[in-house]
Amino acid sequence: QLHRKGNESGQVHVSIVYDPDPEEPQRRGIRATVLAARGLPKADLIGQNDVFAELTIGATVLRTTVVYGGGSSPTWSENGEILDFFPCVTGIPVIQVKLFDEDVGSADDELGLALLNFKQRPPEDQWEEQGWFPLRTNHGKDAGEVHLKVAWESEPPTPKRRGVRVT
Repeated sequence: QLHRKGNESGQVHVSIVYDPDPEEPQRRGIRATVLAARGLPKADLIGQNDVFAELTIGATVLRTTVVYGGGSSPTWSENGEILDFFPCVTGIPVIQVKLFDEDVGSADDELGLALLNFKQRPPEDQWEEQGWFPLRTNHGKDAGEVHLKVAWESEPPTPKRRGVRVT
């Protein structure tokens, strides 16, 4: 019985269920696969571009390996190179993609930039998008395209520890 100022004011019915092994909350993140690029500007006077990609989500920055001699159309292996951002606790993020020409002994040359915004997608659904995304220079000029596969998916489960318990 509920009472307010000495008067009966209603009833509350409560059901409590104990779950000894509750499910972990679903955590999601971004899995980005860098596949290739095309139409990149030439950065070196002699030789080909040695290209790598740098992806940024929030404060996390991940980079691919360098495709030496990739020139204006590098390819990151047959299946691409996977960069995982798990978990993304603030929902679907904006992804910054930059391509660089690696230079030994001096600063790397930025070839192009793309900002990918997938915030219109529902965060509770898994999805994947693959395509060619346009790159721009810092001055807004065309700088080629980058081929990416971007997936919003469940965080891979942490393997359960098995074995002998020592006490």
